[in-house]
Amino acid sequence: MSELVGKLVAEKYRIESLIGEGDAGDLFAARNEITDTAVTLKILPQALAMDMRWAKRFIDESRAAATVNHENILNLTDFGSDIKGICYAVFE
Repeated sequence: MSELVGKLVAEKYRIESLIGEGDAGDLFAARNEITDTAVTLKILPQALAMDMRWAKRFIDESRAAATVNHENILNLTDFGSDIKGICYAVFE
């Protein structure tokens, strides 16, 4: 997934570096180019994103996580699938 470094996701999140890799998604340090704020981006691996079941599960989990509001949990501020088919979730 390091090939994503420097790329733009959802036409607004510029990936700066890989933070960690996981089975259900990789974490990246990124910057929102519209607001110029640092964010953490979780991206579903492309091999899994091509399977609609995995993509739906990722989006459903992101939707559920976006409803959680607690001082010890990162807020999920945006999620979806961009025009390139990249499934992403954005954390503060």
